[in-house]
Amino acid sequence: MTSVKGEWGTGNGEREPTQFSKKELRQQRAAERAKVAPLVKELKKRVETAERKIDELQKALDEASAELFNPTPTTDFAEVNRKVRTLQFEIDRYTADWEDAATKLEGISQ
Repeated sequence: MTSVKGEWGTGNGEREPTQFSKKELRQQRAAERAKVAPLVKELKKRVETAERKIDELQKALDEASAELFNPTPTTDFAEVNRKVRTLQFEIDRYTADWEDAATKLEGISQ
């Protein structure tokens, strides 16, 4: 009987050092998942936080933009423009963080 990697032994009751049983392979995969679990959790949290913040900031940006496009006599254009620039900067920052975390998470998942 010939031995195939990952199967039991060579027919003489012994296994070659490079072969693993199904149980050992499952245990090894579980150990690898457990090792990266904290990182996966942290990356998922970063992705979710960034998505939530981007949504909040986008709503605020839409409101500020609406104020610019439909001004009232009391509209302070300089202040609204500063607010728009700040919101856009924050959106860009959270988008970059989201992309970074999502890319790392995808790399781990593969």
